[in-house]
Amino acid sequence: KQLQDLLKTQYDVELLLILEPGKASIYPEFIPARYHPENKTISNFSAFVSACDSCKVDYLDLNSYFKQLKPTAPHKLYSKYGVHWSSYGLWLAADTLNHFIESKCGINLPEIIHIGDSNSMYNKDLDFDMEPSMNLLFPLPHEQMNFPICTFNNNPAVHQKPRVLTIADSYYWSIWNSGISKNLFSENLFWYYNR
Repeated sequence: KQLQDLLKTQYDVELLLILEPGKASIYPEFIPARYHPENKTISNFSAFVSACDSCKVDYLDLNSYFKQLKPTAPHKLYSKYGVHWSSYGLWLAADTLNHFIESKCGINLPEIIHIGDSNSMYNKDLDFDMEPSMNLLFPLPHEQMNFPICTFNNNPAVHQKPRVLTIADSYYWSIWNSGISKNLFSENLFWYYNR
């Protein structure tokens, strides 16, 4: 909170904390019962949210947002064999992040425009990234996944593209590799685990 205030007041720089969703908290029904303790203790996520709320830190809670969307989402937020959010989840998170940055920074970013969908039993990229590392004798069965087709509306007369430094874990690789960051930001340094 001190750093958020210092950067804003002295340098007009926004420091935004994003709490990404976790597959285990979005789909706990797939975790074997023996791993569900009867008396659950506070999680890291709960501790972070509590600390942020008590200190009035500006943050975006994508984990709670994905939990809220899960019952009515038209497509899977996570695939069965993916480590990270699904391709659909990625675009949903990117659009939400886009609006969050606009709201907090008072700017108009390029728009993410959903122009169509592709559904496939061939799971690509994010949606099947666990199988190769498992070194299995037989391939895993694939499930139908949604692959949004999106483009960007970037009118320099209307939209601003800020310079951004992202310090994140592997979830940001999907935003980086998909080209989303190049289309939304004029410059985006990505420090993977602060490197």
